[in-house]
Amino acid sequence: ADTIGIGDGPLEGVGATDEVFEPPGLTGDWGGARTWLADRGVEALVRVVSAPSAYIGAGVLVEAYGLGPMVPNTVLLGDGETTSDPVEYAAMVASFYAASRNVVILRTRQNPPFGSRRRIDVWWQGMRGNGSLMVTLGHLLATSLEWRGSALRVRMIVADRSGAHEAQANLSDLMASTRMDATVDVIVDNRPPIEIIGDVSRPADLTLIGLPKPNGDSDEFARHLHSLLDATSDLPAVAYVLAAEDVQFDTLLR
Repeated sequence: ADTIGIGDGPLEGVGATDEVFEPPGLTGDWGGARTWLADRGVEALVRVVSAPSAYIGAGVLVEAYGLGPMVPNTVLLGDGETTSDPVEYAAMVASFYAASRNVVILRTRQNPPFGSRRRIDVWWQGMRGNGSLMVTLGHLLATSLEWRGSALRVRMIVADRSGAHEAQANLSDLMASTRMDATVDVIVDNRPPIEIIGDVSRPADLTLIGLPKPNGDSDEFARHLHSLLDATSDLPAVAYVLAAEDVQFDTLLR
């Protein structure tokens, strides 16, 4: 699999589960982990840490992982739907954000996981926050070998028709300035955004949706995350994206 690089560092994958996961042949040492990944065609740098829980271990790994000055700035997680402690999972996500790491939570419902890899939907909420990271990820995927020929669609919701033309023009100009091959679609609809996303993106092979910033209340963040996962459960594959505040992706896009 190709490595996806964002900004100054590679993307980092962290496995978080409330039980110790040890696939056959993976003995907990670096060599065993590398062999297990190589047998499945995955090229990766490996570090194994010992911790009293998966969530604590994930935090230690994210803080300590790196190769000299090259430190990952993006953490890729599973959706945590099977965890017995959703509040602890949410607290882990918040801790990554507090450590200035971008977080991408990936959930797939298809087999194969991304269907025909023909369409990527990005739901835009502005350049600042999650928007630039989501568009960047969508662009990197759409131009990768595995997704070659796929359509990247950047979608935005406005409540009334009076602002639709200006929003369409501004977003189209922005995409043109980044030289990305993306279709812009401004949708006029006053229904709840998550309901619109569920209807419009059901045919998409991957949908990118922004996450709100953690506010320090793990219980509230866990409830919001669970509600978002539940409301988008009909979508085939979703990446929920949380961008770290100090990463200026608008300069990368331009």
